[in-house]
Amino acid sequence: MSVGLEGDAKILRVYLPDVIFGLFQTEAYARAQFETAKPIDERTTEFVERNIEIRMRRKEAITRSDCPVEIHAILDEAAVRRVIGSHDIMREQYEHLAELATLDHVTVQILPMSQPVYRARDNFILMDFEPPLPRVVSVDVLEGVSVTDKDTEIWKYARRFDAMRAEAAPPRETQAFLHRVAEELEQP
Repeated sequence: MSVGLEGDAKILRVYLPDVIFGLFQTEAYARAQFETAKPIDERTTEFVERNIEIRMRRKEAITRSDCPVEIHAILDEAAVRRVIGSHDIMREQYEHLAELATLDHVTVQILPMSQPVYRARDNFILMDFEPPLPRVVSVDVLEGVSVTDKDTEIWKYARRFDAMRAEAAPPRETQAFLHRVAEELEQP
């Protein structure tokens, strides 16, 4: 998802129905994700290591002291519950997400599986930049990533995001949810 643009954005509004957002991933989660796909996608070890390193460097956009990027992420509950790697990796990931959610410039909401709510089908990120740069939307598509600043596309994805934000659990419930999901991993 538009690696070069994320770090330059002022505000990211993110929706991912299948995995934890890359900037929120722990190294172990990212590694497990890449390693699982490695034989199927026929990737080399060098490719995997390089992409993990890039992903971990991208995370600096959240923690930099000079104007960190503001992020509002909506994660589908299925993506959060989906075990990537192992239960230990997921517990670490939940702890990391809960920690990120305490930052003033990071908002994490969970879109509940048990509710009949609107869910967009695509991964997407709406990115706002300092003027005069336009707002853009980055959408994962079958062929890769599509990035556009067309008003009609921005409007369409902003409406989708706003609908899901309104139906997702409030941000104040995120920490308790993550704690509960981590505890469920302990149960047989």
